Amino acid sequence: MATNDNTNDETEPRDVAYYLKKIKEKAGNKTCLFRGQANATWKLESGAARRIRQSIEANIQGEKKLPETALIFSQSELLEDARTMGFGVQDGRKLTDLELLTELQHFGAATCLLDFTENPLIALYMACKDLKEEHGQVYVLPDAGLDVALVDEKIDVVIEKSRPLKFIPHMQGSAERRIIRQSGVFIIGLDDKYEELTHVCIASKDKEEILDELASIYQISDETIFIDLSGFASTRSAEKRLQSHYTSFYEGLNFLKTGMGKLESASARDKLLKSAIEAYDKAIELKPDFVEAYNNRGLAKAELGQPEHDPAIKDYDEALRLKPDLAEAYNNRGNSKAELKKYAPAIKDYTEALRLKPDYAQAYNNRGVTKFHLGQYEAAIKDYTEALRLKPGYAEAYYNRGKANLALDQPEAAKEDLIKARELFQNQSRFDRLKIVDDLLQSLGNDPEGSESVS
Repeated sequence: MATNDNTNDETEPRDVAYYLKKIKEKAGNKTCLFRGQANATWKLESGAARRIRQSIEANIQGEKKLPETALIFSQSELLEDARTMGFGVQDGRKLTDLELLTELQHFGAATCLLDFTENPLIALYMACKDLKEEHGQVYVLPDAGLDVALVDEKIDVVIEKSRPLKFIPHMQGSAERRIIRQSGVFIIGLDDKYEELTHVCIASKDKEEILDELASIYQISDETIFIDLSGFASTRSAEKRLQSHYTSFYEGLNFLKTGMGKLESASARDKLLKSAIEAYDKAIELKPDFVEAYNNRGLAKAELGQPEHDPAIKDYDEALRLKPDLAEAYNNRGNSKAELKKYAPAIKDYTEALRLKPDYAQAYNNRGVTKFHLGQYEAAIKDYTEALRLKPGYAEAYYNRGKANLALDQPEAAKEDLIKARELFQNQSRFDRLKIVDDLLQSLGNDPEGSESVS
């Protein structure tokens, strides 16, 4: 985060020229973009990211940042709501996703766009206009090397791109005057860990002097760079607490991931899984066609075990009714059917998952396990082998193939697979699996008992 590298204890405030010099030093000889923030301790994040983060009550464990899908869900819903209310058309032309987000951003909506400017004076104004008792900050971002987001790209495609993107709006209508006056440029996918990003800290005691000078000399003030806010956008600002289907979805995801992890007691695990189901119930109540929530609720029910596999299958059925090409739902439904010893229907589901997603290593492994239960050992080995071709470090597939080789009375092949499985389990600190493999290795030549693993 920012440090107070330009703050001072002198009584005389420093003026605009002083800070422009500091900004120029950070920019060097590079063409740069600038962003002002009123509080130097704030995270560099878009309004949409901040709104989601503040709205999800349960932290997403192990995640350093929100998943990209959270932003995709929020921005897709924002665009859909705006278009439903008639905001997505201008002069008879349908606005693209980025054009409409630009309009909404400038009227206060929480979008994935980060406001930057080509004018350091505008950034300096933004850093000073609020929170007079706090140090402000101006970010300096080199323009060179930034890829450009195309105006007609769909928002999910834009968000999924890994590097920061620049979007230069060319607008007509309500946002146009403000964009022009502020020399506005938008950045997508940037955070304060970006190596090329630098900053200049603005001392709190200097803010009033800077604002007076910007207004009197440069004609930069609220009256000259802002227009009235849209009532629609203001209800979706970053300060408004978000209550939506995808906040419930990510709360459920947090409970589900934690419940499927390593826990000290079964009761703690079951409590987390039940909390996940409750969160997915809420998500589905808010959005009855929420495919991912049905699929994940099925997973949570299946993790609770018998007799929850039948309700889990119903959730997978509904997910597939809504999205017939969801390979993960076929795989998950196959798992529940296999647990209920409905092996032939399970194999049918795994096969359909593989038709839809040919590189689905888990589905090959799971189909192999089910064939093993039916005594189809050679066919099971073929599936495990394909799973390992797709995912060479797949410990469960080595373990399962070792078991199948033992069933075919091929001890040397079984030993080779089990040794590899043991090595991988050890690297993964999966000591429960290590004991099972060790028992098999010690009893080679016998018909070892144990259960296959479905991942």
